[in-house]
Amino acid sequence: MMLDTPSEPPSPTLLLSESGVDARAMYESVLAAAEEGDPTAQQQLGVMFHRGATPSDNSGEADHVQAALWFSRAAEAGLASAQCNLGLLHLLGHGVAQDDRLAASWLSRAAAAGVAPAQNHYGRLLQEGRGVRRDPELAASFFEKAAKQGDYDAMVNLGAACLVGRGVAKDESRARALVSVAASHGDPDAVRLLQCIDARHSDELDSSPEKGPDLLQAAERKRRIEDAERQAASLLAEEAAMEAAEAGDKEEAPPPTKSQKRRKARKGNKAAAAA
Repeated sequence: MMLDTPSEPPSPTLLLSESGVDARAMYESVLAAAEEGDPTAQQQLGVMFHRGATPSDNSGEADHVQAALWFSRAAEAGLASAQCNLGLLHLLGHGVAQDDRLAASWLSRAAAAGVAPAQNHYGRLLQEGRGVRRDPELAASFFEKAAKQGDYDAMVNLGAACLVGRGVAKDESRARALVSVAASHGDPDAVRLLQCIDARHSDELDSSPEKGPDLLQAAERKRRIEDAERQAASLLAEEAAMEAAEAGDKEEAPPPTKSQKRRKARKGNKAAAAA
């Protein structure tokens, strides 16, 4: 999701479709301000290129390279929303080289400035250890900050963390509350996660009227049992193969030669004499 700065007017697409502003006139005005070094205009121009809202022969098609160029200028000037957008482009490899470290660097700056989507995406990088040292606790804290600002993706991520106790205290009630808010606003990930929570709760009630087994723990136990069974089967197969090979060696061993028989007899006589 590309961001418009809060101080900007509605996005270029809305301006063109609703207010009847001439596309070329608006583009030239924003371009002139951007070229003069206005970070807000540079950010807006980046949004226009990213959305394909520039008057050109390929109007309607995104130009990620130009978007990255203008986001970069605004980001270097310290505009937090542009830093978030540039980080996302590096994360996706759109218009710039895909680079998790650079993505984490730019997103962390925007997150520190309070940009909610940046806080959420930086939290994901921290959670997964992409471009930055893995830190589930710090990830959860960034999800928390973004969720408090109303970011639905962050609510889902924080809810999932609460559900399994990843970087935050395990709390299914809180998980349900967070995910329910996002689901009520149509977030598809929230809807799916809420369905999983409901299914889990239903299974627990079916298992025991008091307290059913933790499905996540049960799934983990099942996985470990299956791994152990596969390992045991592999070891048994190796043993069987070794036994078959030994049996084959015995069957295929050639009869001893006369010289081998004489050496064996001499060894026997020496052993008898020593006794």
